[in-house]
Amino acid sequence: MAMLKKATPRRWRWVVLGAVALLAPLALLSAARAGLVGYQRPDEVTVDQSDMLGTWKDGYGMTLQLGPDRRATADGIPGTAPCERDGTWMFYVRLESGTFVTERSATEGQVASATFGESVDCHFDLSVFRIHGEYVLCTVEDPDSYCTDRELLHKTPEPNAPAAVP
Repeated sequence: MAMLKKATPRRWRWVVLGAVALLAPLALLSAARAGLVGYQRPDEVTVDQSDMLGTWKDGYGMTLQLGPDRRATADGIPGTAPCERDGTWMFYVRLESGTFVTERSATEGQVASATFGESVDCHFDLSVFRIHGEYVLCTVEDPDSYCTDRELLHKTPEPNAPAAVP
């Protein structure tokens, strides 16, 4: 009986290791199919204010308009908080102490803040990335995570603007 107790954990260890080895690739394929970048989060890029101006849309129907006067308009903000339609946006800057704060006069940055009311659910950060030559915005704040393709905000072409040449 003592021999059986000692042998059982070893067998289970091999079964568990084998299951992990077989299932890990399937988990990665599922994440890739779902549009998750996950382990390949791109680096944030610094953009000028002019790169941020315009209309941005995500796959869930949220529309965000960023203006040169730091005014912002949003439709379809997710969540249950009663957010305002009109708000403000500005870049974060790093102070000498190393902390980041929003600064109305900043004209470039990697992350911007958008606020549409007093509720914490009406405030979000916009991290800027460049994917396949296009700037995109991500509102996921966890540095170990990333937006799905559907959560990314893409800049929409301005009406009567010439088409971009690839």
